[in-house]
Amino acid sequence: MSTSPLYALMQYFGLSEAQNQNNRSGTSSYTNNNSGQYSLTNIQTQNAEGDFALALPLAQAAVQNDPSSETAHRLLGADLLNTGNIQGALQQLSQATAMNPKDSMAFTDLSALYSTVGDFTDAATAAKQAVTAAQNEVTASPTSASAYTDLAAAYQVDKKYNAAKVAAHKAISINPQDDTAYVELANANGAQGYYGLAEVDDKKAISINPNNVKAYNNLASDQGKLGHYTLAISTAQQALSINSKDTGALNVLAAAEGQSGNTTSSISDAQQALSINRDDIQAWNLLAAAENKTGNYTSAISSAQQALSVNSQDYSADDALAIANDFEGYSSESLSYAKQALKLDPSDKVAKSIIANLNKSK
Repeated sequence: MSTSPLYALMQYFGLSEAQNQNNRSGTSSYTNNNSGQYSLTNIQTQNAEGDFALALPLAQAAVQNDPSSETAHRLLGADLLNTGNIQGALQQLSQATAMNPKDSMAFTDLSALYSTVGDFTDAATAAKQAVTAAQNEVTASPTSASAYTDLAAAYQVDKKYNAAKVAAHKAISINPQDDTAYVELANANGAQGYYGLAEVDDKKAISINPNNVKAYNNLASDQGKLGHYTLAISTAQQALSINSKDTGALNVLAAAEGQSGNTTSSISDAQQALSINRDDIQAWNLLAAAENKTGNYTSAISSAQQALSVNSQDYSADDALAIANDFEGYSSESLSYAKQALKLDPSDKVAKSIIANLNKSK
C-alpha cells in the first residue's frame, strides 16, 4: 500500500464552489400575481430561511391552486430539489422555463440542478438562457435592484464571476439594503478564491437580514477556507439556530468539524443532513471523507458510491474512492478513480496529489 496523501485527505473536507452555488434556495424577486402574491411570498420567505420541508406543501398547494403559475412551479422545483426529489425538481423547473422563458431565475435554478446531477452541457445551455433572460429584465427595469440581483445570479451559474460582481454592485447601488445582492457578491468573490472579501460581503448580508441562512452558510464556508474552523463551526451553528433542518448548514458544519479534526461530529452532522435528504451529494462526500479519516474505508467506499449513484460525474466521490482504495492497498483501483476525478476536474488538487503519490510508490 502507498502512503496516502494527508494533504489530499484534508483538502477533501472543503466545500467545492459548485456545491456552494447549489446551496442557493432558488427564490426570485419575480412573482406571478395571478397565483396569489401572499402565498408565493410566504414560500419565498421559507426558502430564503432554509425551511424547504415547510415550504414544500405550500408550493404544492400553490401549483394545485394555479397550474398556470410558472413561479409556483419554479418554487416547487426548488423545494423538491432541497428535499431530495431531484427528478421532481427537474420536471417542475423544466415546466417553469417552458411556461415563461422570460423568468431568468427558473433557468438559473435549472442550470444549478443540471450541474448537481453532472449534466454539464445542459447546465451551460440553461445558464446562457438565464443570462439572456436576466439581461432582458434589466433592460425592461433599469432601476430595479432585484433585476440586477437576478442578473448576478445568472452570471454565477454561467461562471462569469466578474460580470456577476458588477451586477451585484449595481443592485447594491440602487438598494443598499439588498441582502441577496451581497450574497451574490460573496458567491462571486468566493468562486474566485477571494474568501476574505466574501466573508465581508456575507457579514454585510447578515447585518441587513439576520435570518439569511444562505449568508450564514456562505460565511461559515469562507471562514473554513481561511482556516478559521472554530469560527466556521460557530457560524454554521448560528444558521442551524434559525433552521435546525437546513442541510446546507449541516454540511458546512460537518466540513468545518472535519477540517478541525473532529471527525466524530463531522460524521454525525453529515448523517443528520442525509436523514433530511438522502440524495444530498455533498453530505455523502463529507461522510466518505470523515470515514476515510477514521480508517473506516469500507464505509467510505459505500458512501462515495451513494454519491455517484446520484451524480455519476461527481469528482469528489471519485476522490474519496481513490483515497479509500489506496488505504486498502488497491493501488490500480485508486489510480483509476483519481484519473477519473482529474478528467472531470483538471484542477482537482486531491486527485493530482494521489496520482503523484501512487506514481512515486511504483
